[in-house]
Amino acid sequence: MKQSGIAKKTLYSHFTGKDELVLATLQYRDDIFNQWFNYILESEPSGEKSILAIFYGLDDWFNNKVPELSPFRGCFFINTAAEYSVTDSVIRQYCRSHKQVIRSLIKTKLLCS
Repeated sequence: MKQSGIAKKTLYSHFTGKDELVLATLQYRDDIFNQWFNYILESEPSGEKSILAIFYGLDDWFNNKVPELSPFRGCFFINTAAEYSVTDSVIRQYCRSHKQVIRSLIKTKLLCS
């Protein structure tokens, strides 16, 4: 909040509650992450290099070499889901969906390589 210069009251005036704000943040992060991850997947069309590209990309992310993903502090979706104890909450469902999409992208890449 300090870095943005936006008051908490101003921020919350755009959302009906905390969950709506968190969901909007997840959607934004999902878009950014998926763009980056798809770029990694497409960087090598097939073969062993395509599999290595995934690991090199993750290594870059973990070591803060991907500015668009912000400093690495663990998985944004796992960390967010851990804050919600109700397993069928919209927030947890969104986090679960993100993980399923990423898992599916990796599986497809591995099967095509």
